Amino acid sequence: MKTLRLFMIAGEASGDQLGATLMASLKKQLVSTTLEFHGIGGSMMSQQGMSTLFPMQELSVMGFAEVLPHIFRLRRRIRETVSAIEKAQPDIVITIDSPGFTFRVVRALRQRKKIACPIVHYVAPTVWAYKPERAAKTASLFDHLMVLLPFEPPYFLKEGLATTFIGHPVLDDLDEAFRKRPFATPLQSGEAVVCLMAGSRAGEIRRLLPIYKKALEIIAPKYPKLSLRIVTTPENESLILKLTQNWPWPGEIALGSIARYEAFYESDVALCKSGTVTLEAAKTGLPMVVAYRVHPLSAMIIKRHLKTKFFNLINILKGEKVIHECIQEHCNAAELAEQLLILLESHHEREKQKKNAYDMLRAMRAPGGASASDLAAQTVVGLLQNHTV
Repeated sequence: MKTLRLFMIAGEASGDQLGATLMASLKKQLVSTTLEFHGIGGSMMSQQGMSTLFPMQELSVMGFAEVLPHIFRLRRRIRETVSAIEKAQPDIVITIDSPGFTFRVVRALRQRKKIACPIVHYVAPTVWAYKPERAAKTASLFDHLMVLLPFEPPYFLKEGLATTFIGHPVLDDLDEAFRKRPFATPLQSGEAVVCLMAGSRAGEIRRLLPIYKKALEIIAPKYPKLSLRIVTTPENESLILKLTQNWPWPGEIALGSIARYEAFYESDVALCKSGTVTLEAAKTGLPMVVAYRVHPLSAMIIKRHLKTKFFNLINILKGEKVIHECIQEHCNAAELAEQLLILLESHHEREKQKKNAYDMLRAMRAPGGASASDLAAQTVVGLLQNHTV
């Protein structure tokens, strides 16, 4: 039986999820081949058979000011990753998102010229929102790019980079997930179940959870039967428990994909950190308020280059506000509470957001009704076949 060695790198929870579904699809399409998975990933990629080089959480740092305290450790991890790839001599290298780390690894590989396999990047840098010159940089590093959004390929094709739109794997089961939400009815007096998602990075969680708590304190007098569902990853469970141990509201911590979706369906509204998890929640019809805050220095640098007025993909595709965004200075307890109350007190507002979000999610699905993960795997298989012929 033929053996193929794949080196994959994911640096955060969303990348771990994408990597795991890709690995599962590759196994289905290469049943007569032994696949060896090397690299860096989280719990989901580990379940698919990867032994990670070091804990993925070490790479979960975002923002300019936030990275500075970790810069020497990250540089060491880049060197270790490059050495591991050269030692493994894989048949393909697949990097997933996290451009701050993955691009530096690939640049070093190109400079050292000790591997000859294709290098593929999965999830395009958001050149349409921030620093469009990154498209040329991406083209100089990779042999192929797999993108999640239908409007992204032209940015990279014009730079000569082979690019495939595969859709967003999170939305492969969109219709099934959307239909599962219980029939929406006006909330019972004083009752509300709020889902909290504060991110997958420890820094994000420490910044957002205290703000969430203050927002909940504002709405609690109107909802004395308030309860919570807190969605997080196994790696962050202890931090969540520590930060919420004295909170006065009953609730549950949801770990893993099954518990996560149960929490979405059980909740009436959500406070959600901007990111992939908003798509997961929206596909279940869960109305939400999106929140995010970074270090002021990082915000100042990003603002100088920002090309879009929205942060959430649903709003970006619609070109208008479908989901209210509380970003940076607007990410405060008063505004979060105000927007939560609008959703909680209006059955119409919850239904309007649910419908508009679904319409935008459909545009992000894989073309032709295919599975995005399967399309990604087909792309990788094609590159492997062309390389090994």
